[in-house]
Amino acid sequence: MARAHHALAAPLREALAERGDPDPVLTADLIDGALGRAIDRLDGGADFRRVQSITLAFVQRAIGLSNNQE
Repeated sequence: MARAHHALAAPLREALAERGDPDPVLTADLIDGALGRAIDRLDGGADFRRVQSITLAFVQRAIGLSNNQE
């Protein structure tokens, strides 16, 4: 299962490396953690649109696509 998960994240790691991320493996792991926590929040009944919006903004900031501080 871990091997399959690692393989699924390969395109993200490659994209991060192409963008010049200094540690694409760590950044991909951190993004994965953020997405996991977002899923936990949704499973706990949090508002989908709010979680989606904040999570997306967080990931965009993490990879340098946005400076927006929602």
